[in-house]
Amino acid sequence: MSAQLLRSIEQYCADRGVAPSMFGRAAVNDPRLVADLRSGRQPRQETVDRIVSLIRDGKALPSANPKSGEAAKARREAMDRARRQHWVRDPHPILADIARFLLASGMSASAFGSMAVDDPKFVESLRWGRRIQPRTVRRVREFMQTAEGR
Repeated sequence: MSAQLLRSIEQYCADRGVAPSMFGRAAVNDPRLVADLRSGRQPRQETVDRIVSLIRDGKALPSANPKSGEAAKARREAMDRARRQHWVRDPHPILADIARFLLASGMSASAFGSMAVDDPKFVESLRWGRRIQPRTVRRVREFMQTAEGR
């Protein structure tokens, strides 16, 4: 029985482009179902009934390729919207000063952040809208003045 069941599952997956782990998860909430059946697992009758029901109903399952299909497209669009929301349209004025300093000095943004405020992600986080305290602005300006004097 399990050999015939395994052939039916593999045919179902091949016809619909569904990964075996996705089939197992959808049928009995076990992503290892197909691998275990291939290894000789003997399923209970209740499990067989659930598998047969899924195959017979022809229920649509997610594609084996997670980067294709409508769900993946929706995820990409949601991520793009989130990026656009978080990108700052009006960045802090000190960011322009930092950019000029970086160009003039040839220093990387991460090195600048590490040396100025002990945070290598400082410049990147400013670009993404991080708020900055007045004392940090003073600290950054002092660092740039000191570094230019060298």
